[in-house]
Amino acid sequence: MIDPRSLTAAERVAVEMIHDHDLYANASGYYGRRPHRITRALAAGLIGNGLVRLDTIGAKGSKLTLTGAGVMTYNVMLERRQQQARRA
Repeated sequence: MIDPRSLTAAERVAVEMIHDHDLYANASGYYGRRPHRITRALAAGLIGNGLVRLDTIGAKGSKLTLTGAGVMTYNVMLERRQQQARRA
């Protein structure tokens, strides 16, 4: 697991999008479609951090999915958001 505070805002948003949506590679250089899309460079950074991997199963092509570490990081982000909401 990576501490979500060490991720950039764009990386945190990308982790949430990958968790919530099916993001497949397309010819324009992005994963997903508007408004839920991320660049290949951002995806490569998340893959390098070990938060995301590519699933190449199926006819639609490469799909971004969270690894175990990515799921744990997402859960920490969600828990912190809920704690902040309870304090407010």
